[in-house]
Amino acid sequence: MKVEPTKPCSKETCEKSALTFSHPSLCANHVNDLDEWYISARKAIKDLKGDENVRFLYASLAHSEYMAAISDDPIDDELYKDFIQRAERPSGLAFSVDHFITALADFYITCAVSGIIGNFSYDAVKAGVSRVLGLLHKKPRANDDRFDEIVEREKYEEISRRFRLKMPFVEINRETEKRITKRYRNIVEDGFEKNSDLLFRPKRKTVAKLIRRSRVPAKKR
Repeated sequence: MKVEPTKPCSKETCEKSALTFSHPSLCANHVNDLDEWYISARKAIKDLKGDENVRFLYASLAHSEYMAAISDDPIDDELYKDFIQRAERPSGLAFSVDHFITALADFYITCAVSGIIGNFSYDAVKAGVSRVLGLLHKKPRANDDRFDEIVEREKYEEISRRFRLKMPFVEINRETEKRITKRYRNIVEDGFEKNSDLLFRPKRKTVAKLIRRSRVPAKKR
């Protein structure tokens, strides 16, 4: 078994490469649901027979494609840069930035981006994320203040004001909660918790550089 060359997107006039194990062959702009594509790709890769190194390469490629696709947004970049700038201050954050926190930051920020685009209030996004994590981990997450540290309320609301034309929604619906659940499993569980040694690579050079240099000192409470 060997790694097959990347296929072009099957959409007419599209010149981008198709996502790994997408059927039909489609790029990130044309696949119907990025989360569902990643879930099915991971299953297909797991079921491959033969060389484990090839499965690892496919899994790494699919994870990289997924992370690149969901973070390909100027709002995502702005929120992430804000998070890193605060992490690099002498006072740091309330926790150290390690590989798990980086994966968690990817998850929280992509939820925040969806919240801004979907016209949800900061509290609605935070409550929806907390409720989903509580169900997944079978324990309350109300006291988890990492969302506030990673996605700062003032920054979220500042960006929201640029997009908002009406009063925001104050509750997350069930469909949105399902999307949050899929994204947590794809980014944090599949991307880190289950495969931390194999699959997780910080997708942003600033974070990789930050972790290599030293852990961010936790600020005094």
